[in-house]
Amino acid sequence: MSHLVEYHVGELITSVNRAVLVPGGTELIVYSTLSGVIGAFIPFRSPDELDFFQHLEMHMRNHSPSLCGRDHISYRSYYQTVKVRSSPLRFL
Repeated sequence: MSHLVEYHVGELITSVNRAVLVPGGTELIVYSTLSGVIGAFIPFRSPDELDFFQHLEMHMRNHSPSLCGRDHISYRSYYQTVKVRSSPLRFL
């Protein structure tokens, strides 16, 4: 086994399931939390998908700024620095 990634959801997870949204599509992990949030972990299959979602996140952040005026990127690494692994990103 090897450690690939870790993610802090921020809430108590009550359910975790594997699912396929489209017949013949990529398998993903869907979770739900105690407060009713439903989330999904979707693996990136190519560097192009990663690039697309990074640009989408950037444009969404510029289009809809935070209601409280805080910068999301600086808040994300305020209490715990963002760690960069030395191993290259692997695609499935």
